[in-house]
Amino acid sequence: MENNENVELKEEHIACVFIDTKKYQKSVGVCFFDYLKYEFLMTEFIDNGYFTALESLFIQKSPFKCFYNSTNDVVDDERILNIFSMCNIQSFVLDKRKYDITNLREEIKLIISQDDDVRNYDKHFELENGCKCLMVLINYLRVNEYKDIHNKCSINIHNINLYMRLDKAAISSLNILPSTKNVSCYNSNMSLLSFLNKCNTSIGYKKLVSWLTQPLRDVTEINKRLDMVELFIKEDDTRNSIFCNFLKRVPELDKLNHYLKEINQNNEVQVNFKYNEEMILKDIIKLYYSILDFKQIYFGLVSIKNRKHEGTLNEMFIKPLHGTLNQFAKLLSMIEMTIDFKEIEENKQYLISTNFDDELKRICNEKNGLMKKIKDHKEDVENDLFCDKYDRRYKRINKEDIKIVNCNTNVFLFRVSKKDCSLVQQQKKKYISIRMNKNEFLFTTNTLKKLCKEYDDCLYVYKTLQSEIVRKTIIAVATYTPVIEKFIDIVSTLDVLISFSVVCYNSPFSYVRPILVENGENVIMKRSRHPLLEIQHNLNSFIPNDIFMNKQKSRLVIVTGPNMGGKSTYIRQTTIICILSQIGMFVPCDYCEIPIFSQIMCRVGASDFQLKGISTFLSEMIEASAIVKNADENSMIIVDELGRGTSTYEGLGISWSFAKYILDNIKCFCLFATHFHEISNLAYDSKGVINRHVETVIDQKQNKICFLYEIKDGASNKSYGVSVAEIAKLPKEVIKKAYEKVEELESAENKYYLKGKLVNTNEASTQTIDEKYEKKIWNYTKIKDEIHQLLSSSNETEFLNKFISKRNYLKEIYI
Repeated sequence: MENNENVELKEEHIACVFIDTKKYQKSVGVCFFDYLKYEFLMTEFIDNGYFTALESLFIQKSPFKCFYNSTNDVVDDERILNIFSMCNIQSFVLDKRKYDITNLREEIKLIISQDDDVRNYDKHFELENGCKCLMVLINYLRVNEYKDIHNKCSINIHNINLYMRLDKAAISSLNILPSTKNVSCYNSNMSLLSFLNKCNTSIGYKKLVSWLTQPLRDVTEINKRLDMVELFIKEDDTRNSIFCNFLKRVPELDKLNHYLKEINQNNEVQVNFKYNEEMILKDIIKLYYSILDFKQIYFGLVSIKNRKHEGTLNEMFIKPLHGTLNQFAKLLSMIEMTIDFKEIEENKQYLISTNFDDELKRICNEKNGLMKKIKDHKEDVENDLFCDKYDRRYKRINKEDIKIVNCNTNVFLFRVSKKDCSLVQQQKKKYISIRMNKNEFLFTTNTLKKLCKEYDDCLYVYKTLQSEIVRKTIIAVATYTPVIEKFIDIVSTLDVLISFSVVCYNSPFSYVRPILVENGENVIMKRSRHPLLEIQHNLNSFIPNDIFMNKQKSRLVIVTGPNMGGKSTYIRQTTIICILSQIGMFVPCDYCEIPIFSQIMCRVGASDFQLKGISTFLSEMIEASAIVKNADENSMIIVDELGRGTSTYEGLGISWSFAKYILDNIKCFCLFATHFHEISNLAYDSKGVINRHVETVIDQKQNKICFLYEIKDGASNKSYGVSVAEIAKLPKEVIKKAYEKVEELESAENKYYLKGKLVNTNEASTQTIDEKYEKKIWNYTKIKDEIHQLLSSSNETEFLNKFISKRNYLKEIYI
């Protein structure tokens, strides 16, 4: 294999983008080319100002190179370049004249299969911007890479609405894919991909990455995957045999198919064969054994007696396998007739069977005959050197036989140990010295030279004939590339679903099948857990938590509590469970019911880009802006600590208004973790909001905090930041002063009172009466407002819930 081919296969996709802005609407056309499949994938969609759909598409397909056109808008061009940078894509700007599609129909005729017809692509021509990108890639492959794509390619349409959208922020925040740049509370090497990856094949691993970056939105397809995972969890023998035995022997079928597609275009055997014949032949033999293995898998699947999932099993595996294996029947016969399997088993050499061709058999017999003569000559030399001429006995007892060694220059040489070299050198006329090595002496004879010359000539003819038959065999196998593609899809899907079942079965913690409801109104997770956190630290004592959200009554959940209490874990595990559900994986819960989400959007963690002039707070605001502009009512949003990069009052104001906008305008499910526990008052002002808090206990005597990691109803009225600082071993004087200042600040009821407390002057005593009077007025107003809120309850249950949640607060302000 040539080096440039290896590089090409590591970088499987290239892409082209065309953005057309008309009346402030951005129409985006995209086309990808897959080097392994020789597949063009087109799509076209309307995107927003942040190009979030384009970003999600790049995450799904991961191209290494992309061509694009300038929009002539500085802001749009900068945003597009930022997407390329985030997704590690090489970008190349093109002039719009490169997107000319005048001759596209003629070009498509040339690249599609000879059995195909350009009239089958009428729907593709409706995607005008996608067609422009297709034309660019065709020209690039032919002109810049000198790549022959005639009659090799397929052209398909990619529907982005079939998959959940995940942007770079969600991929990073939820640790979906491994990233060395990802810094979080979890091990950067522990990702959802590495957790789920029990795949035995490279094609299975690639499919798992694809599933994780583009979860499904079709309930029927998701349930098919869940059916198979449930089936394989129960069928121990079938799962173990497939996982431990059969899948481990599958070669890199996608690369083999790529080579065969290249070869398939050569109808005649060429002298300069592009690829390493032996490597391809080895993979063909592995393909042969894989087909035989999958015959056994087929009979194993047919023998499964499970009425519940019988239909899904037939549809996903039994029927496709039956059809594919039947199509492979002639291929198996050809390989069995052509390949010398005995030579593979005994000597690990991949050769054509001599019984396949009479000429090959004759040359092989001649070659073996010459080898026998060489061995006979070796015995004659051995007898001459080591035996007495009269009684034919060995001259010495501890003899070491002469050996035949392979030598590139002389084909074969005789070898004796260094201590026996004197016996050879005594007869210089008969034996020709070659060289002395550290522990051996090499020599030859005129007879051996003659035999080696004959053997070398015979071997050349034998190898040439072998090579010709190998090439013909490979070309014959190359005609099966469409069947191999179907086989790849079956094998990779089975590998991923078996991997899911292995994860669930071997987990020390319970995993259950999620219930997915199209246009569902509820998110219900009982005793849910974070799969990465519990497995990373082997936390047998991981505290599970429930979550219940209703689209009308509790779509916004405000989570308050101290640092390290488990707020971030709680909101992240909820979204990870949603992703697992939509890729067809069981989830770490006792019960799970969720709707189908169109996208998951995250504002989690803090980061800055100082080199780009973007501070931590500005980065937060950019992500928040993208969420409010791009989320829809079928989204799931998680927000963690929004607004902490600025002053307390401004941060509180931004967080409040952001949560309120999501509640009233977007109306989607949202988990909102914050230290601004004042935001919990939203639950009393608006419908659709509930409060939850992380349970924490303070030891009053020792003044220490204890995290229970349990999420309970209601809001937290403290952040316990000083207690966390105490855990970090800040000096006692600092902690003491912090407690005093916190108590002083929290006792202030308004800005005037706060100012009076902070300013230590002699006039403070004269203001005491005014302050008390103002405090009474303020308390009276607050009590009046709270009573008004209580009396506005629509029923007794709502009144009691509000009263219980506000009881302590009312008591405090009354006193």
